[in-house]
Amino acid sequence: MQQINRTSLFILNRIRLLRLVLGISAYQFSLLLNKSSNYINNIESKSTSNKYNSADYPSVAQILGCSLTELMPPDDWEVSTSHDKVEKKVFSLEDPDFVKMVLEGIKHSENAHVLKEESTLFRYLNVRNMEEKKTIISVLKQIQDLK
Repeated sequence: MQQINRTSLFILNRIRLLRLVLGISAYQFSLLLNKSSNYINNIESKSTSNKYNSADYPSVAQILGCSLTELMPPDDWEVSTSHDKVEKKVFSLEDPDFVKMVLEGIKHSENAHVLKEESTLFRYLNVRNMEEKKTIISVLKQIQDLK
């Protein structure tokens, strides 16, 4: 697995969360940023050290409908130098904790209706494999059981 600096990893995962809540695929997001069609897939790949270019942050924020500060780590974030690298752990739809954050975000958005039917939700999130589907179904059931 590749390594990148902590702040870049935070921003990458924050953008991934916001992108999924909005139902924007990696392919769509690449095109919205006027980049090659695999640009976001390459950034979100654990096998590359690619990360977002800070010059793109304003465009990213505009597309996601948020402010630049919403992409950044919180004020109490532990500051590190750009030379300190960490393992590139990209949030995955196979991770129940991440799926819960995504589904909660969708639930509180104007797109909450996609939570009503699994097939619609899978298309919305651009689900790629059975593991992602299983995790989403499990978390969705937990959230619904809490009502």
